Amino acid sequence: MPRYMRAIFLLAVPFLSACASMVSFDAYEGAPKPDHELAIVAERDPTAGIQSISKDGVVIWQRKSNFAQQADKGILGDVDRQQVRLQPGRYKIDSVLWCNSAYAFEISGNKTGTYLGMRHTDEVELAAGHTYEIQGENTGYLCREGPRLWIEDMTAGGMLMAISSNEQVFRP
Repeated sequence: MPRYMRAIFLLAVPFLSACASMVSFDAYEGAPKPDHELAIVAERDPTAGIQSISKDGVVIWQRKSNFAQQADKGILGDVDRQQVRLQPGRYKIDSVLWCNSAYAFEISGNKTGTYLGMRHTDEVELAAGHTYEIQGENTGYLCREGPRLWIEDMTAGGMLMAISSNEQVFRP
């Protein structure tokens, strides 16, 4: 990818994430609880997003449409960001880093976006009163130059240590 295209794409991503709306879900049963009794998993940038959260092998929350699906529908300015409120405990969190966009493909001459991503699955212990964010970066094009995807504990100020973790590059 030429340098000018990479620069345009890198400038566009923060703008797109600034336009995204936050959607919050309570993924627990019972009466509403205050944030200090819950663990919150959120995404700041929908290109590094939560796909699903499971507990004891059961999916308790799953994203309805991901970044690539929303972008393919032409709603890039309104791609939503997710926030999931959970009871503290051990969870398996599946997240995805989308390594390119329809915009990057369009300026390269293609008419439709072909998305490539990196899927990351982490088994983690979430604490009450903590907010966790899915973080990702892709310095290259098409997940080729060192993409990274991790969960940041925003309350403690550092990367959340996973009990187990695995990742793979994929094409949807």
